[in-house]
Amino acid sequence: VIGRRRVALLALLLLVLSTAASARPTLVPPSAAELIDYARVLTAPGMDGRRSGTTGGDRAAQQIADWLAAAGLRPGGDQATFFQSFTIATGMGVAADSAFEMLSPRSEAFSVGREWTPHAGSRLARVTGEVVFVGYGLADTGPDDYAGVDVRGKIALALEGAPSHASGRRPWRLDKVVAARRHGAVALLLAGDMLPPLTATRAAVDLVSATMTRAAADRLLAPTGKTTGELAASIAQGRPASFATGVEARLAVDLAQEHRRAVNVVGVLPGSDPALAREAVVVGAHYDHL
Repeated sequence: VIGRRRVALLALLLLVLSTAASARPTLVPPSAAELIDYARVLTAPGMDGRRSGTTGGDRAAQQIADWLAAAGLRPGGDQATFFQSFTIATGMGVAADSAFEMLSPRSEAFSVGREWTPHAGSRLARVTGEVVFVGYGLADTGPDDYAGVDVRGKIALALEGAPSHASGRRPWRLDKVVAARRHGAVALLLAGDMLPPLTATRAAVDLVSATMTRAAADRLLAPTGKTTGELAASIAQGRPASFATGVEARLAVDLAQEHRRAVNVVGVLPGSDPALAREAVVVGAHYDHL
């Protein structure tokens, strides 16, 4: 079976062998010019890099199958075709069970992917609790934003980044998630200007965590009469801003692996010795972008 990661020139070995078999006993290797032509076809812009499970990868597979068929090989894939189908994991996606909503003093749901997104490194769980604003969520890397508030069993809400007067390195998301977990929070929400892709939040911490937009955070804070902008300005002036909001919320994070269908290309050249008919020599090669 031809492996799913394939190098274009090695894939032509089967073509060479089949050509030789159709012209037994003479074996005529392909010329350098022919090999270059094959490589040019497989690396043409229309192949889009031949990434497995993409349209360009499928085009390359079809081209190789056409070459093998023209050379007289028999199909060795699924349902008498040259293609053997398989799936590959392409990344992490947000599952349908992910949800965030304000429960009281009023009911309001927030749109996943537009107003908030879970972190790829989040614990997969559903939590409910009071939202506690904790400034920038700093503890060890700056002023202690957890001083004077109790987040045990509650959902911590922090601003992304650091206050304008803070010195030293800019705190990472991971710093804030770890601080929230250490202080006993059941979840951490970060309020930022934009939602990060899942690929940027893969570092795992055993805590439910997510990012929401500043506009969504302002709606969450609306019952308190405060906004993220006002709270950031207060912190910039050196005034503590952490407080229990009295807002009850529920956060559920569920993630799932995303998959694509890709194909191996399988051609069979039967042997001529009946005594060896049940044996096989497998020549494997890569044709994808790797």
